[in-house]
Amino acid sequence: MRFYSGSVFDSQGRININGYNSLLAGRTIMIYVTDENFDLIHVESYDGKPGVPKCAIRKIDSKGRVVIPKALRRGAKYALVSN
Repeated sequence: MRFYSGSVFDSQGRININGYNSLLAGRTIMIYVTDENFDLIHVESYDGKPGVPKCAIRKIDSKGRVVIPKALRRGAKYALVSN
């Protein structure tokens, strides 16, 4: 899996991924962390896999932003976005 360089959170807890693809608005993504690094949030396209918690499934808004709740962000400062 290839990841882009990432995105910094704004004051509202959003990341802007609009620059990666102009067709992202309305797409469903999933957010997760790995055991190796809890400070880094991974953002991937959601393909309907069963067993993914509802809080990890988010939608991209019309401006290419994703709101990531504080409970999921914890101490993270940025996120990696998959292609």
